[in-house]
Amino acid sequence: MPETVVGSVALKNKLVGTTWVYKWRGREYLFSFAADGSISKLNSWSMVTWVVTAPNEVVLEGVSDRMVLLFNDQTTGFTSIDWDGQKTSGKIVYE
Repeated sequence: MPETVVGSVALKNKLVGTTWVYKWRGREYLFSFAADGSISKLNSWSMVTWVVTAPNEVVLEGVSDRMVLLFNDQTTGFTSIDWDGQKTSGKIVYE
């Protein structure tokens, strides 16, 4: 659907270069969406890539697993199920 493609491109454009706080098991981790489809700032995700799959959805692909980030309408936060199956969330960091 054309709307889905337009929305997905818009999400990618909003995310490239932004930094996020990822909340997992009571701790916070910073990461950024790089223009080349990689994740930066979080060393443990150095082999992780990202791709927009819907107007509010990004898939993070690791070496042997994937995680789906579902973004809110304002693109200021997301929810997910972590690699280990636990519910998690994140929010944008305004720099």
